[in-house]
Amino acid sequence: MRQRTRRARIGADPIKFIEQVLVNPETNAPFVLLDAEREFLKHAFATGADGRLLYPKQVYACPKKSGKTTFAAPST
Repeated sequence: MRQRTRRARIGADPIKFIEQVLVNPETNAPFVLLDAEREFLKHAFATGADGRLLYPKQVYACPKKSGKTTFAAPST
Protein backbone atom coordinates (compact mmCIF):
# COMPACT_ATOMS: atom_id res chain seq x y z
CA MET A 1 0.00 0.00 0.00
CA ARG A 2 2.77 2.44 0.90
CA GLN A 3 4.55 1.81 -2.44
CA ARG A 4 1.32 2.49 -4.33
CA THR A 5 0.84 5.80 -2.49
CA ARG A 6 4.42 6.88 -3.23
CA ARG A 7 4.05 5.91 -6.88
CA ALA A 8 0.81 7.90 -7.20
CA ARG A 9 2.38 10.94 -5.53
CA ILE A 10 5.50 10.90 -7.72
CA GLY A 11 3.53 9.99 -10.85
CA ALA A 12 1.42 13.10 -10.44
CA ASP A 13 4.56 15.27 -10.52
CA PRO A 14 6.86 14.57 -13.48
CA ILE A 15 9.62 16.75 -12.02
CA LYS A 16 9.74 14.68 -8.82
CA PHE A 17 9.64 11.48 -10.86
CA ILE A 18 12.59 12.51 -13.02
CA GLU A 19 14.73 13.74 -10.13
CA GLN A 20 13.86 11.02 -7.59
CA VAL A 21 13.47 7.91 -9.74
CA LEU A 22 15.45 8.22 -12.98
CA VAL A 23 19.22 7.75 -13.09
CA ASN A 24 21.57 9.30 -15.64
CA PRO A 25 23.26 6.30 -17.32
CA GLU A 26 26.41 8.32 -18.07
CA THR A 27 27.04 9.38 -14.46
CA ASN A 28 24.94 6.82 -12.55
CA ALA A 29 23.58 9.78 -10.54
CA PRO A 30 20.02 11.08 -10.28
CA PHE A 31 18.97 13.55 -12.96
CA VAL A 32 19.10 17.22 -12.01
CA LEU A 33 16.85 19.32 -14.21
CA LEU A 34 17.75 22.78 -15.40
CA ASP A 35 15.41 25.64 -14.44
CA ALA A 36 14.26 25.88 -18.08
CA GLU A 37 13.42 22.15 -18.11
CA ARG A 38 11.45 22.50 -14.88
CA GLU A 39 9.43 25.39 -16.30
CA PHE A 40 8.79 23.48 -19.52
CA LEU A 41 7.56 20.43 -17.62
CA LYS A 42 5.26 22.52 -15.42
CA HIS A 43 3.54 23.88 -18.52
CA ALA A 44 3.75 20.69 -20.60
CA PHE A 45 1.92 18.59 -18.00
CA ALA A 46 -0.63 21.19 -16.93
CA THR A 47 -4.16 19.81 -16.95
CA GLY A 48 -7.57 21.37 -17.36
CA ALA A 49 -10.62 20.96 -15.16
CA ASP A 50 -11.42 17.72 -17.01
CA GLY A 51 -8.00 16.26 -16.13
CA ARG A 52 -6.75 16.26 -19.71
CA LEU A 53 -3.47 17.84 -20.76
CA LEU A 54 -3.83 21.45 -21.86
CA TYR A 55 -1.02 20.95 -24.37
CA PRO A 56 -1.01 17.38 -25.76
CA LYS A 57 1.91 18.25 -28.08
CA GLN A 58 5.04 20.07 -26.94
CA VAL A 59 8.30 21.26 -28.45
CA TYR A 60 11.39 21.80 -26.30
CA ALA A 61 14.15 23.85 -27.90
CA CYS A 62 17.44 25.12 -26.51
CA PRO A 63 21.01 25.75 -27.72
CA LYS A 64 23.43 23.09 -28.90
CA LYS A 65 25.04 20.82 -26.27
CA SER A 66 22.47 21.69 -23.61
CA GLY A 67 21.05 18.22 -23.00
CA LYS A 68 18.07 18.11 -25.39
CA THR A 69 18.69 14.49 -26.37
CA THR A 70 18.96 13.33 -22.76
CA PHE A 71 15.92 15.36 -21.76
CA ALA A 72 13.85 13.88 -24.61
CA ALA A 73 15.14 10.30 -24.40
CA PRO A 74 12.80 7.67 -23.02
CA SER A 75 13.91 5.69 -20.01
CA THR A 76 14.89 2.12 -20.93
